[in-house]
Amino acid sequence: MKILYLHQYFLTPDMAGGTRSYEMARRLVANGHEVHIITALSISGKSRGWSTKSIDGVNVHYANIPYSNRMGFLMRVLSFARFALMASVKAISFKADVVFATSTPLTICIPAIISSKLNRCPMVFEVRDLWPDVPIAMGIIKNPILKLLTRWLEKIAYACSRRIVVLSEDMKRDLLSRGINANRVEVIPNGCDIDLFSPKNGIDEGSCALFDAKENTKNAQVLLYPGTIGVVNGVKYLVDVAAHFSDKQNIKVVIIGDGIEREEVIDYAKSRNVFEKSFYVYAPISKNELVSVFKSATAIVSTVIDIKELEANSANKFFDALAAAKPIFINYGGWQSRVIKDNDIGLRLSRNPKEAAEAISQCFGDDEQLRRWSMNSFLLAHRDYSRDLLAAKLEGVLLNAANVSDK
Repeated sequence: MKILYLHQYFLTPDMAGGTRSYEMARRLVANGHEVHIITALSISGKSRGWSTKSIDGVNVHYANIPYSNRMGFLMRVLSFARFALMASVKAISFKADVVFATSTPLTICIPAIISSKLNRCPMVFEVRDLWPDVPIAMGIIKNPILKLLTRWLEKIAYACSRRIVVLSEDMKRDLLSRGINANRVEVIPNGCDIDLFSPKNGIDEGSCALFDAKENTKNAQVLLYPGTIGVVNGVKYLVDVAAHFSDKQNIKVVIIGDGIEREEVIDYAKSRNVFEKSFYVYAPISKNELVSVFKSATAIVSTVIDIKELEANSANKFFDALAAAKPIFINYGGWQSRVIKDNDIGLRLSRNPKEAAEAISQCFGDDEQLRRWSMNSFLLAHRDYSRDLLAAKLEGVLLNAANVSDK
């Protein structure tokens, strides 16, 4: 089967960020399929055309389009629109058996629909975030016409898709509430890179050069947040949490990432007198480099601002925590909160920073509980979220879409 795979943010383990598409694509190739990724990569000083690279058997076609998670909304929209235009022209040239497009942004559906219609092949659409629900709920999209257009584009994307993949049961419920047939929707959550985090890689807990470089973090218990420092993530909450830790327990909050609020978060930490005392910020590092950091952390934390629509998300850091056999703390409800409770792998934190800090301190002082959470995370990763298992499900969806007649 020839698969045209559209994802504007395709990343490999040598880059900083989520690698879901890479992990899925290379397994599809290993199973005998031909995979072509159409994606974007910002390369300053280079041609603004296309370049192609073979990565583990995957044919990756890069459009040089500037993008950064530091961009404001308007600049992001312009980047999305430009990629949609370039990718549409590129996608038409591929005679695939199935077109698979993964969001965000929602505009990824434009080249997928065009290619699907002109080349008469089925389209499968993957929903990673409830977009445009989230930017509308946050007040980012306010214009009534823009709201109408994004809602219309969302409906068109679903209508043109033979199958729809979502990353959580909460997302599936949202789609079913819109009248979409349940038989068209498949839940394939984010996965755990078990091999990457396996002890066979020779990385032991406690051996992290990043932490050892600073005396204050060398022997501390670390609550690790690896990810974007954006408006959605609400990382200032962790500054307030850090401000309530007792000096006696030596707990540090460590942030590894970048985003539009990075400097603002650092300034806020300085104003609360916790920066590089109980709160640290490091630049983004590749997925491969993150392994030792995860292994050396005491627990992983995921945060979002208090907006209901964000609770359906499927955070990469959540699954990396499971793969690394680490407890996971979150400050929001939804399906991840239920997984934590049902499998005894961590804690849902209070939105009140003082209460959250007290709960973390108590947990970090209970070695038996931390060991139990770690073991349960390890077991859950292998049982339900291995990349091999989830890639097989995706392969089944794509094969089914390519062979089912329209009805």
